[in-house]
Order: sequence, then C-alpha cells, then structure tokens
Amino acid sequence: MSTGSRTIPQLKSAPEPDQLADRLDGGDWQGIEIALMPKDVADDAALARAAEATRKAAAGLVVTAEAPVAWPSGAFVRVDRLDEEARAGIERSAEFAARVGSPVLTIHLFIPLSPDEFRASGAVDADAVEEFLGFYADACVQRGVDPLIENVPPVLRMRTGGVYLSPIGGHWRDLLDWRERVPELGFTIDTSHAALFRSFATIYPGLFAHPWDEELELGRYVEELGPHAQVAHVSDAHGLLGEGLPYGGGELELDPVVRRLGELVRFIVAEINEPDPARSVEMKRAYRAIERALALPPAEPQPARRRVPADSFDWQQVLERRDPVPSVLELQERFGGRRILLTGGGGSIGGALATFLGGFRPERITVVDGHESSLIADRRARDPQTLGSRLRSPTSFSISPRTSTSTGPRSSRRSSSTRTCTARGTCCAPPRARASRPSSSPRPTRPRSRRASTDGRSGSWSS
Repeated sequence: MSTGSRTIPQLKSAPEPDQLADRLDGGDWQGIEIALMPKDVADDAALARAAEATRKAAAGLVVTAEAPVAWPSGAFVRVDRLDEEARAGIERSAEFAARVGSPVLTIHLFIPLSPDEFRASGAVDADAVEEFLGFYADACVQRGVDPLIENVPPVLRMRTGGVYLSPIGGHWRDLLDWRERVPELGFTIDTSHAALFRSFATIYPGLFAHPWDEELELGRYVEELGPHAQVAHVSDAHGLLGEGLPYGGGELELDPVVRRLGELVRFIVAEINEPDPARSVEMKRAYRAIERALALPPAEPQPARRRVPADSFDWQQVLERRDPVPSVLELQERFGGRRILLTGGGGSIGGALATFLGGFRPERITVVDGHESSLIADRRARDPQTLGSRLRSPTSFSISPRTSTSTGPRSSRRSSSTRTCTARGTCCAPPRARASRPSSSPRPTRPRSRRASTDGRSGSWSS
C-alpha cells in the first residue's frame, strides 16, 4: 500500500494470529510492523503460514517487516557470519517482506558476544561483514524490498534475558560506514537503543572506543541517520538496561524527537516491551502519543545537555573483577532509579564515585562527609558538568537527576551543609555560607574521541 508522503505510525507484532488480533483490536490503526521469529524462517511451510496470518489480519493496513534476531537452530544472527543457515534465513525474511507487501526489511547491525568473548575478540572481520550485508541487500533488492540496518544497544539481551555485547552497531557512525561499503542499505533508527548506548559510554568510558557521551545525543542520531532512514522504532529508555520503556516512562523527551522523525522517515513504530507480550496496552498508548507528536508544530533544536564527563578511575581494579562489565550491570540493578547515600565521600574519591554512579540515572545520590574542611567549604553554585572534579570539601551534597528541589533545611550540626545538583540545571547552594573560596581544581577537560571529527552539529532533542 502506498503511504504517499505521510509518516505512518505502526504497532508491532509477531506473525501469530492471537497476537495480531490483540494488536489490531480497538482502534483505527494505520499500520503494523511484523517481527519474524526464528521458527517463521525454519522452512518454506513456516514462512507461508506467517505470511498468510499477516495478510489475513492486516488487510488494508501498511505492513513492514523485521528479520529475526536468531536463526531456527538457536544461533544468534551475526553480521560477520554468513553460513548456510544465515543465507536461508535472509532469503526467507526477504521473501516474507515481499509476500506481505512490506517496502522494507530491517535487520540488526550486531555481532552478539558474551563479555568474555567480547574481551578476547580481535578486530571485526570487515570482509565477512561486507559479505553478509551484501548478500542481505541483494536478497531484498531482487524482491523489490529496501534493506535497512538498525542501531543496537550496548547491552544486548537477545530476547533471552542474557548479557551480550557487540563491537559494531551502537554508534551512528557504524551505520554510515557500512552504507558506504554497501550503498543499497538504508537505516532504522531506534530511540531507546541510542539512549542506552550514550549512557554506557558515560559510565564505562572507552569500551566502545568512545570515552564520553559527546555526539551521542539522540538528536544527533536522528540528524545523521535520518536522511537515509525509512523506519524509526520509538520507545523510552532509562539507565543501561531500560530498553523499550513506555512512552514517557523513561528519561527521554520524545515528542520533539518524533516530530522531527516525521519529517525524515516513512514509518514510526511504537516498539514497547510489554510485560505481557500477549497484550499491547502500552504499545497502543505510545501509538496515540506518536500521533499527537506528529501533529505538533516543528520544534527548534535545543543545545545538547552534556553529562558529567566519565571518571578516570580504573574501575576494573576498584570493582575487583577481571571483567568489569558484569559488575557495571550489577550496579545498574542495584542503583538505577533509587536513592543512594555515600558516607565519608565528600572528597575527590566521593565526588568521582558520585559521578560514576550518576550515569546509572538514580533518583538521587547523597554524599555525606564530616571532614573539618567543610567549615571552609566552597558552596558556590556549580554546573553539574564540573561536579566530578570540583566537589572536594562540602560536608554533604545531593545529585538529583530527576528533581530540582533542595534536600531540605540545613543541619544544625556545625560541620554540615547540603547541596542539590540536578542533571538538567544548576546546583542550588545553601542561602548562607561561612566562607567561600575559588576551587583549585581545574575544569574537567573533554576527552577526545578516537573516532573521526564531525561537522559540529549542535542540535539535540533529548538528554
């Protein structure tokens, strides 16, 4: 079905009759993206059943298609591995798209590795990736389908609850680089994947050869990938593992992002991870939110809000683990979205630790230190970006990513002061201070990326 120049909101479903019936119940929905499962590409009969179920349920709707994340044997899709099973799976996925009238097919640009495999892995085999993507592109183009590749999160769950990492696919530059080698490729932009990749770059500097969050704002993904994108997967995100959250349920400002995507892509999918995959309550709410956002007036890009630069501590040594990736994920589970109290940490170590934990997006971090130097504490207002190196002597302070209210009345204790720092604004110092002196610590320098320089776009629609 032709979409003309309109952007079409879509729901998402597996090609299963019951799930399709749930998705399409109770509304004047315009379209749906079908996510193929491994069993759907097991053989020609399975493919025919999936296509028939989709055509029957989605008659009159705009349909798009997504390839599975694993093959029928259980092996994960890897864009550096084009074995016979991968060839058959790609061919059948492209054939499914053609049979249901999808103008596009999306596949994830990833090489899923366990943390141990990731640590031991060498350079990506670029020739193998080019062979895979070239085969994928040819299979699609031969059937009149546009091949798309999607950006991926830093931590891949692979729909199994596991923990995997991919050396490619997280940064928007990866997608542009592979399009240069395989020009037939277009893009699918995933909002929560982009946001999580930025968070990981802040917390675990250098793992993906990108030591800070500069140029990883969601708005930058939209602008860099948008000219060659046809699909956007929209959901909210939080921390490191909060992927596919309900619209408005995370830390992203999605309305202006969706409004801008409406000028760039043909299809916007409400890709929400429902607690019960058989029901689509939050997905349908997100669909309506996308409709409303598309009707908004154009939004002016806002300056990107920088996060606190990553600390230079050797966290592998601090956490006493050979591989800190599992430890970082444990910290996310422990601290993400919660209130944290650090004692004895108002000095440089406490400030650095607060900076590190701040990347997990807790509700609040409070650092308490009874050191006598608090009597001459520097209590001037601080930009959060300087927090990591300039909070040295305050008795106590709080970092509140989600709120801008103060922590309450000052303590009556002589060596106590309170400060609240918000990730979205400035620090609020107590109204009175015994003394004030300039901080001797320098402003943190911005680590230089190992990637090539960019054209310097500064617009961003999201933190």
